Amino acid sequence: MSLKRKRTPLTIEQKSEILQWLDKGEKASKIAQEYNIGKSTGTDIKKARPVIEKFITQSDSSSALKRKSMKTAEDQQLDQAVYLWLSQQHQKGVPVSRPMLQEKATSLHEQILETQETDHIISSGWLQRFKDRHGIRQLSVLGEQKSVDDSIVEEYQEKIKKIIQEENYEPEQLYNADESGLFWRAMPDKTLASAAEKHAAGNKISKDRIIIFSMR
Repeated sequence: MSLKRKRTPLTIEQKSEILQWLDKGEKASKIAQEYNIGKSTGTDIKKARPVIEKFITQSDSSSALKRKSMKTAEDQQLDQAVYLWLSQQHQKGVPVSRPMLQEKATSLHEQILETQETDHIISSGWLQRFKDRHGIRQLSVLGEQKSVDDSIVEEYQEKIKKIIQEENYEPEQLYNADESGLFWRAMPDKTLASAAEKHAAGNKISKDRIIIFSMR
């Protein structure tokens, strides 16, 4: 009794590679052995060439090639509108969080409803599928560079130490004061971005803040 071959799901990228091997005249048996698939699977991939090539051409990120399914969005108009909006925010340097993206998708969905009928519901599941389709993940926003000179800090510390020694201050006369601030107008430091984006540029951080002064 022969053992049943275990099904090996192939990614879109692997299917594309198989098509390239077939174009070069490689034997189907060797390809089947290399990718651990049956010969009939290779034949099916060859028949599906137009669909596979169209999917690759329309893909907006390399991560789409890692998928094992070519299933597209149920509502292409909404999918494209949300992705376009996300790209525009990145061009402006505006960080986009998951709630922001979901809220915008809901808003765009309502606008689409005015022009055509659809029963699509914007849910967390829809958002996750949208992220998977476009290879979207979270990145840290690149903000301003460190602006404090360490040499100035060291110089100030020596100055304070000298004052304490000259004035002969006792330990109980010394206090440590710390100033902190709540930057209430600052943008988020993380954003959703597509796989094609290696980093997310940010804008200059707003200096508007509420000052908190503590002493001990």
